[in-house]
Amino acid sequence: MRPFKSSVLLAALVLFFGWTWTQLFGNVGILVQAADDGAFAPLSSDFAGGSGTEEAPYIIETAEQLNKVRDYLDAHFKLGADINLSTYSSGEGWLPIATEYSSPFTGTFDGNGYQITGLKINREDENYQSLFGVTSETAVIRNVHLEVVEIKGYDYIGGLVGYSYGIIENSTVTGTLIRGEMKVGGLAGIVRNDVIGSSAHIEVVGEREVGGLAGLFRGSTGKKITIRDSFATGDVAGINNLVGGLVGIISSGNIGSVNEITNSYATGEVNGDQLVGGFVGKAEALPSGVVRIKNSYATGNVNGKQYVGGLIGFNVTNGYDSPISSVIEVEHCYATGKVTGHSETGGLVGANNEYEERGNIIEVAGSYWLTDSYTDGELPDNGIGIPVEEADLRDPETFKDWDLTEGWYQYDGHRPFLQWQNPLISWAASIANDQLNLDDKTHITVNTEHQNGDRYNATTTARYSVDPDDPEIVRVDPNGEVSTVKGGKATITVSLFDKSETLDIVVDSGNPEPPTITLHPDGWTNAAKVEVAIDHSAANPRQTDVHTIRVKVGDKEWEDRAFNGTPIRLEVTEEGQTKIQAQAMDDIGNKSTIVERTVKISRSGLKLDVDLYFTDNDSKAYPSGTWTNQSVTAAVYASHDHGIALRPIAYSLDEGAAWEIYHDPLDFTTEGQYSLWFRVEDVLGNEMSEHVLIRIDHTNPEIELKPDGDETLSRTISSQVNVKDDGSGIDAASLRYVWSTSSDPLDEHAYWQPFINQSTLSHADKNGGDWYLHIYAKDQVGQESYRISRRFRLEREPVSSEPPSPPVYIRSGNATLRELILSEGALIPEFSGDITTYKALIPHDADSIQLTIRAAHHQAGISVNGRQVRSDQGSIRIPLHTDTDIIDIVVTAEDGTRRTYSITVERMQEEMPDPPSPEPLFADIAGHWAEPFIQEAYAKGIIAGYPDGTFRPDHAVTRAEFTLMLVRALRLEGEAGGDAPAFADGEQIGEWAKQAIDLAARAGIVSGYEDGTLRPGRPVTRVEMAVMIARATGAELTDHTHTRFADDARIPAWAKSYVEEVRIMGIIHGRDRNLFAPNETLTRAEAVTSILRLLELLSQ
Repeated sequence: MRPFKSSVLLAALVLFFGWTWTQLFGNVGILVQAADDGAFAPLSSDFAGGSGTEEAPYIIETAEQLNKVRDYLDAHFKLGADINLSTYSSGEGWLPIATEYSSPFTGTFDGNGYQITGLKINREDENYQSLFGVTSETAVIRNVHLEVVEIKGYDYIGGLVGYSYGIIENSTVTGTLIRGEMKVGGLAGIVRNDVIGSSAHIEVVGEREVGGLAGLFRGSTGKKITIRDSFATGDVAGINNLVGGLVGIISSGNIGSVNEITNSYATGEVNGDQLVGGFVGKAEALPSGVVRIKNSYATGNVNGKQYVGGLIGFNVTNGYDSPISSVIEVEHCYATGKVTGHSETGGLVGANNEYEERGNIIEVAGSYWLTDSYTDGELPDNGIGIPVEEADLRDPETFKDWDLTEGWYQYDGHRPFLQWQNPLISWAASIANDQLNLDDKTHITVNTEHQNGDRYNATTTARYSVDPDDPEIVRVDPNGEVSTVKGGKATITVSLFDKSETLDIVVDSGNPEPPTITLHPDGWTNAAKVEVAIDHSAANPRQTDVHTIRVKVGDKEWEDRAFNGTPIRLEVTEEGQTKIQAQAMDDIGNKSTIVERTVKISRSGLKLDVDLYFTDNDSKAYPSGTWTNQSVTAAVYASHDHGIALRPIAYSLDEGAAWEIYHDPLDFTTEGQYSLWFRVEDVLGNEMSEHVLIRIDHTNPEIELKPDGDETLSRTISSQVNVKDDGSGIDAASLRYVWSTSSDPLDEHAYWQPFINQSTLSHADKNGGDWYLHIYAKDQVGQESYRISRRFRLEREPVSSEPPSPPVYIRSGNATLRELILSEGALIPEFSGDITTYKALIPHDADSIQLTIRAAHHQAGISVNGRQVRSDQGSIRIPLHTDTDIIDIVVTAEDGTRRTYSITVERMQEEMPDPPSPEPLFADIAGHWAEPFIQEAYAKGIIAGYPDGTFRPDHAVTRAEFTLMLVRALRLEGEAGGDAPAFADGEQIGEWAKQAIDLAARAGIVSGYEDGTLRPGRPVTRVEMAVMIARATGAELTDHTHTRFADDARIPAWAKSYVEEVRIMGIIHGRDRNLFAPNETLTRAEAVTSILRLLELLSQ
């Protein structure tokens, strides 16, 4: 309704005061509101709501309200209900909205998913007959669904729009017939803008320029327009020419125009006279214009006389006499209908005319047409497109050059279809066996699931690549078959469409050959040094590469050395006997036997040789430190090159606490570990010592079953198996099991299967019966255990009359992690899939930590603190919120078995820079064993607490914190700078600690690592603490070759003198069982007590 004149005055008042008013005039309510541009628009009562703006469109709920749209051609609308237009179906029927070319609809119309039914028009002599007659370039029509449509008109006839300059999105037309003369289409008569995700399901009949979706798709100079993700299913008939299943004619504009049809299809039968195509009747590129038809197909039969094609009737470039080139591209399309014509007929394209002398281009590439429909007569093969049989159209090999990420899905045994037709919901790649031996084979299976519930085997569609490709570990053929080439680890990348997954695979070639150790000079020598070279080579080039050689020098810890084919070289200068041990480790973790040589240096002439051999075979040497189940004999010999008299040889079995005179070889037969020291001294006071370790294990592994049998009838039986060995340990590769109906021991021909320790082993059998679980295990010295469970009872499944079902895939119960890596800090203890509880110490300023996680079984699921980790992800970043965070990693096996790994993450925090002046308020030391020491250290100004009033006595102390405590305790003073060394990571040292570290470095108390870093945030180890305290005392060090601690072998040789000196001073003590634990971290309470003992010593 029109506003009253008085509303103009009201509007002026509103404009003056900036208000919104409601004024009632009689029974008519008029609301006038200011628009964004300062103008005013009435809220019309012609509609159910809204104001006609884009933000608040008019709401249409009745046919009468829809009919009022013609009075507001520049407004915006949205349906609020289904609309029935049957009241407008009589006579000439519905009058289109905007029937004048000069007065088009310019707004937006959103069908909002509702239906408009009963659209009927009968004006055979009039143009622009449709729901909307003409739309402008600014118009957008979306989400409109027309049902029960019948339209008859003259030119520019379509179901939704007659002449569309605007955009059409996600709209459909369904009905019985659309008929006209020229430019007739199921959706629109002529399209001059984008059509996205729309379709027509209606018969279309006309004289010329007739298409199932659009009669004419016409471009404009300098503009790109697209029909995408759209289709037509109705039959199309043209009395004359330019007839297509989707579009009658596609014609570019001139310079810079691009018309494109992609990811679309047509299925109806197409009949015409000339220029007839199953998809497009004619494709025409005008001067410097481009027409592109890509990723589309047609399946209907096509009948005509001239220029007839299964996809396109006729391609022509530069129809005018112009020197400017034009282009038509047809790529990755196919047609399957039968084509019938008299001349210029082709299975894909009827004919091409490209005016080559003007540089025009028509390119038809990677497109196919089906020959199976031509059972009689000659094939319409004009050389355009590739003829294929139905089997070829269902073979992935045919489409190997197509980029399946651009719109297609194609599976073995199925024709290609467009991705939007049936979107992919998920896909998964699996490998039958990811642990292979040389010459084994396995296969990969790729399965997909689509939106409509279809499932496809995509194994041959997927593409495979392997990393590394040099050296080549495995090969994967196009059928997913995996064959081994060489031992090692490989990652297979499975790519499908635009996504990829990775599968890890291991090829085990067995244990590598041991390395070789060469000494120069060899044997006893008085040289200043002995050069050691450790090398490795493989006799079989298919063996897994060795890039790591583990090396142990004397009593030092094992060290993993990188090996690149060049011998590892080191020097030994220490007098006495230094044992060099080496072990090759290949890329999958297999280890060779340990080889050893002994460097013997005696500059005094004193020599001591320890000979270890098996008691029952004195010709067979026993390598020190290895496990055995045989008796071992230790014999020792001493001599002097210069004939100087020797004192008696002594030996100790308690780390030097007590020594006995050696007379005869010592036999060790009982189970246990024996740390054996020998020493000899000449009358001049020169001393030589040697340490060996003998390990004997006589106990077979212990096998636990939970439960051990079950008398309850069940459809599925299971038992958790735990194999334990407190001596040499379990040989994990030996673990085997069998479910059997026999309670007697089985031989090697039984169907033994490997398993992972602590797994739950399940079994089901439809025949039921009594079943027994057989377990076989060995320890590291070859001692065997065999256990047979008590009876388990399986219930027999009822007999079914149905045909037998195919074999059932037994889901894995493996819920073990294969890999767990932290981006910050380190796991304590070292990661093992069988260990589920860990602690991690990370820098104080870390606000998150990244975990790299892999499950042992590829089908196991992983969640971290409730968040799923996808198979293509492999890592997840976890935010940290408090000083101590708990990270729970839950691994869920295929069969639902769960295992939880827990990491307690402790963030090491900085101390406050200055000790607080008031009396301590530590809230967490009451009752702690170190409480009095902490209070004393606080009173002396050595320590400070944290801002929250705690001391955290059991937290690890960092190198920076311990240095600060030492400097405060020793009252070192001075300014920062001077001749103190500059550390490579100096920027990581907090301001609160810089001066203290500078002073300690100048005093020689603290030093950096070999790479020049200080690592201030790293927890200080007990051996580092001992060295710093020893240096702080200024004491002269005695050259101690060993200490009195039970784990002396774990203390680095360079640190033994420091450790032993501070032990003698009484500053440090061992932990339980007299263990020094050199590499374990020092707690804040231990740091305090050690520093107080230091002060007590210095005060004496």
